[in-house]
Amino acid sequence: MPEKKFQNSLPVVPTGRHKELSLNKDNELFVFRYNKGSEENVLDAFIDMANTHENNFDWFDAAVLSFQLSKNLVEEADKLLCDESKAFREDLAESQDNIPWKIP
Repeated sequence: MPEKKFQNSLPVVPTGRHKELSLNKDNELFVFRYNKGSEENVLDAFIDMANTHENNFDWFDAAVLSFQLSKNLVEEADKLLCDESKAFREDLAESQDNIPWKIP
């Protein structure tokens, strides 16, 4: 089985509301630009490209980029949840500062 000449997968680079995911393989650069919320369409594009033999993009490439896309979505969700959780904890701490505590 020939060894894959796979250089790297770059992370999603947000540009305002748009995102970018790219793959540098052999002498080709595959760049996928998309809007937030259209990740399902990007996954469909990976499938379409892997199914065609008109390019050097195969199922391994689709899997690597799908993983990167999923990883970035999880990181974004964690960031949102952590920010909300932090804000909740800060609000809770402020509200408890105004409560007269009875220490026996």
